[in-house]
Amino acid sequence: MIKIEKNYYYVYITYFMSDFQTIHNFIDTDYKSFENVIIGDSIESIDKEAFINSKCLKSVTFGPNLETIGTSAFKGCKNLERIIFGDNIQTISECAFRYCTSLLAINIGPRVKTIGSSAFGNCSSLKTVIIGSGVKSIGNYAFCDCVSLESIVIGDNVETIGPSAFENCPKLKNVVISDSVKIIDYKAFEFCTSLETITIGNSVQTIGFDAFSCCTSLKNVTIGDNVQRIGVGAFDNCTSLQNVIIGPNIKYIGFYTFENQTTLPCFESIISNAFTGCHNLQSITIGDTVQTITNSK
Repeated sequence: MIKIEKNYYYVYITYFMSDFQTIHNFIDTDYKSFENVIIGDSIESIDKEAFINSKCLKSVTFGPNLETIGTSAFKGCKNLERIIFGDNIQTISECAFRYCTSLLAINIGPRVKTIGSSAFGNCSSLKTVIIGSGVKSIGNYAFCDCVSLESIVIGDNVETIGPSAFENCPKLKNVVISDSVKIIDYKAFEFCTSLETITIGNSVQTIGFDAFSCCTSLKNVTIGDNVQRIGVGAFDNCTSLQNVIIGPNIKYIGFYTFENQTTLPCFESIISNAFTGCHNLQSITIGDTVQTITNSK
């Protein structure tokens, strides 16, 4: 490994970094000619904005001891195509790779626990995402506006899918929500207009408002046995919806929730306008446990 001194940052096209623990503000705004970076074994963290807006950077390989990628560390690296994550990374901070518009695929390692807000937002060429088994939380807007995203694999230990985490991913077709997920927050998959099928695991308790709103290709929804609350407009403007299977423990459906035919299980409360705009709705079966149906005003 070559120890990088400031005077040699821009001499080579490929850089090897070692012998220090944290990378601070690597980019000199007057020189951005490097293409490939390999992070050395001794480095444990990359500071905020360390490589921000590097226009020539094409690939980054993270060393085995790197634990933290700081806020906006690689934000705006528009030619960055490839990231190889080390096995020890635990935190990908907010906006870490936002606007990396040439990035094609990511495989997030097994020890990452948190994907920060907008960490991969606006990565417009990103097609495939594999989220490792260590991740517990997918942050707000984490993959928002990834307009080429086609496939995601959500790890077995994810508990929370944050607000707008996958909002406006119009090429995303299929999502399987693992049994570990407890909360699908508001607008999590809004405007995923190619999404056709959703299977929501048995640990989910709450589906937030507008969570799947405007998923205009959505046909089939299977909602797990422990979901108790479906928020306002969670499935509104899902104009292709044909089949909805809802678990037996549902207690609340918010207003403007569904748009098209469904057969419903037992509820305690159905709020006004829950089925507004259901132009193709032919039949509803409401269970014996319903206590309140609220009138619209």
